[in-house]
Amino acid sequence: ELNEESARDIGRAVAKLSNAGKVVVGRDMRLSSLSLHQALIDGLLQGGAIVDDLEEVPIDAVYFAVGKFGYDAGVMVTASHNPAEYNGFKIVGKAVAVVRGVEIKNLITDSVSGVLVGTSSERNIWPDYIAHLLSFVDQSSFRPLKVVVDAGNGMAGKVIPQLFVNLP
Repeated sequence: ELNEESARDIGRAVAKLSNAGKVVVGRDMRLSSLSLHQALIDGLLQGGAIVDDLEEVPIDAVYFAVGKFGYDAGVMVTASHNPAEYNGFKIVGKAVAVVRGVEIKNLITDSVSGVLVGTSSERNIWPDYIAHLLSFVDQSSFRPLKVVVDAGNGMAGKVIPQLFVNLP
């Protein structure tokens, strides 16, 4: 069962996977994401990791941060496209986008104390992330349009306003 205790365990396991390196963490807007997110960070800190917290971002912002800023790992608290009552973790490394649950389970130990030995800070990657998104298009070829976006229940609702201020 995924709860705060298991989120802390997963955080300690990811700290081991990253050799207590630099880990970036994000979360989606599900109601359960905030408490799982904080417990995950606590586990990462217990494992000695250096954590940068992106707070509410889309998953591709975590992928972007890992690649652009050289984090050893990234974790997104999300159940992706699954219904709102579910939640989970997407764990990525510098070169791989998949860490299997059995690998995490094998890394979880009960011997780690509750002492926080790592460090944590918030990081605002929005300007870099928006610039990255805009790098995919030739903005000079755009003509003014009226556009309606249905961001659904996803994190696009945080991205679209920041992206659109840069478009005609």
